[in-house]
Amino acid sequence: MITEWFAEIAMDFAIWIASLFPEWEVPVWMEDTRGAMVTFLESSVGLGVWVDWSALGICLTAVGVAYVAGLTIRLIRAILAHVPQFGGSGA
Repeated sequence: MITEWFAEIAMDFAIWIASLFPEWEVPVWMEDTRGAMVTFLESSVGLGVWVDWSALGICLTAVGVAYVAGLTIRLIRAILAHVPQFGGSGA
């Protein structure tokens, strides 16, 4: 009941803040995100002259492999920490 009262006050405050600004309509370019993505991809086709996509792919793959390797090592250490006489459980 008290939480609902605080939520109602917060909503009334947000509505009051929103009423201070004039009304506006969403621009067309914000509604059509698929068109924006197609435009971006079409304009990035010519970037092959400046960007070596194969080297970028190799670098991103290496980063992904390093991330997965680190995550795997941390997972193995966490599992081994629960094994008695092996992972820091004392005794």
